[in-house]
Amino acid sequence: MYIEFYDYLLHVSTGETLKISEIDIGRIADEDFVQILKDRPKPLDWVPYIYKSIMEEAKIGYDKKLLDLIGVPPHAALLRLSSYKCSERKDCLSSQPKCTLIPLRKYKSREFPSCWLYESGDQKSSELITSIIFKWLDNERVIVVIPDPEP
Repeated sequence: MYIEFYDYLLHVSTGETLKISEIDIGRIADEDFVQILKDRPKPLDWVPYIYKSIMEEAKIGYDKKLLDLIGVPPHAALLRLSSYKCSERKDCLSSQPKCTLIPLRKYKSREFPSCWLYESGDQKSSELITSIIFKWLDNERVIVVIPDPEP
């Protein structure tokens, strides 16, 4: 899988510093991943889709629109997942009790088994959602940047 995340810190007007992990839908070469993002499988309900112009405004200090649309914090998104177990647990030789996201507050991505894979319909969808979950475990807000609508 190859999805490029753009990670940065965003200082917002509330005084907070947000860890942002941005997926720019316009820069993804693999059409399968673009389609998955457009279809928005269930876990992506908690990932905000923000227009490029709103993100650009937020980066130069005009963050009101972004803050209205940013959604729930990463730990809240993790609590809303429908599946916490690794999809490979039945076939894995090293399956262990640690191969579940429960208890959520216990883990950071670096402590979590890197082979863990979200249970989803197809492989590419599982890989994308797993990447997002690992970002959430590191308390990063994942945002999908979409092109501005045509005037």
